[in-house]
Amino acid sequence: MPAVLAVLALDGCAAPALHSYVLATPPPATVSTPVETLPAQVVELRPVLLPDHLDTSQILRRVGPSELVASRNGRWGDRLSVGIRLALAADLQARLPQAAVVTRSPLDPAFRRVSLTITAFDLDASGTLTLDADWTVEQVAPPIVLSQRRVRLAAAGVPAGDAAEVAAMSGLLRQLAALVAQDL
Repeated sequence: MPAVLAVLALDGCAAPALHSYVLATPPPATVSTPVETLPAQVVELRPVLLPDHLDTSQILRRVGPSELVASRNGRWGDRLSVGIRLALAADLQARLPQAAVVTRSPLDPAFRRVSLTITAFDLDASGTLTLDADWTVEQVAPPIVLSQRRVRLAAAGVPAGDAAEVAAMSGLLRQLAALVAQDL
């Protein structure tokens, strides 16, 4: 009987369920391009560079100038840099339907390359989410830098909770994709 009570007591202390999140991507385009049609432009999105402390599978929240706290029950489905790259590639593809947005170097040497570095992407204790990013768009052959830009995007009033944080991050990434698309 004591063993049964111990098991029941432990069962009541179970940790909350672990949730895995991915960044939101736009719905797939409803207009399809015939397979025989070659894309007007090929765009390679290089791996996204993030500070090591952010490039993790943990969902983080800033609680002070130099302290980050991991969510107790929320995790990214991928490392954050991978999730950002996949979400941006899908968003750019939706914004540029006549282009082919790829995440691997294409065989055709006549393509454009986007290199993106994110130096800050975190939610602070006041509910403000900040994204600092810079990117370069270059033509690969012949090699020419077409644009270089830096941006700071912010969303205030983000409610507490992993789902709200992920939704706000997805929203800032959509804004970022719109800016990058202008350079392509």
